Amino acid sequence: MATLFKNANLVDVLNETVISNASVLVENGIIKEIGTDLAAPADANVIDLGGKTMLPGLFNCHVHMCSDAGTGVREKLSDASITVRALKNLKTLINSGVTYIRDAGAPNYIDVDLHNAQLKGDILAPEMQTACRCICMTGGHGHAEGREADGEADCRKAARENLKAGANWIKVMATGGVMTKGVEPGSPQLTEAELRAAIEEAHKCGAKTFTH
Repeated sequence: MATLFKNANLVDVLNETVISNASVLVENGIIKEIGTDLAAPADANVIDLGGKTMLPGLFNCHVHMCSDAGTGVREKLSDASITVRALKNLKTLINSGVTYIRDAGAPNYIDVDLHNAQLKGDILAPEMQTACRCICMTGGHGHAEGREADGEADCRKAARENLKAGANWIKVMATGGVMTKGVEPGSPQLTEAELRAAIEEAHKCGAKTFTH
């Protein structure tokens, strides 16, 4: 099925220009052609955008789909309630023009379940990569929803658990943060040796890591 979007002001981010009266031809969900004088295929659905602005989808590289901004007080929500919140957040991202996200940590592998649902087409959501449970020291930043780990062996095991569950990235908490009550934001937390253990496990299977 083909769709031709016409009469748009198309933002060309590479050349830093706006193309007036532009058309975009999409076939089976893939952009096939862009121009100012495109002919619609015979069976195409033609949508006149009336001069509205089109731009490439946005990437958000630090999202917590399961979370809302809060006070740092630990929430007591069921997985079902957290999933409903995540679906709401994913809808907001899509409606804001965000088409790809990297989730930076979620409880109980809910992010992996939602990623699988997105891949199957069961939910409308940005394409995504996931990190599962953040790896933090006991009582450290993000401990309410993260995977508390102490020592090199435990951090290595925590990384393996996340990778087994389907994480694309490993998220480690090197320092404290403002969103965890009672934690000093600038304090060192996981040691260099603990960080290296988790990072080594990710790199062994081609995954990447990032830190708070």
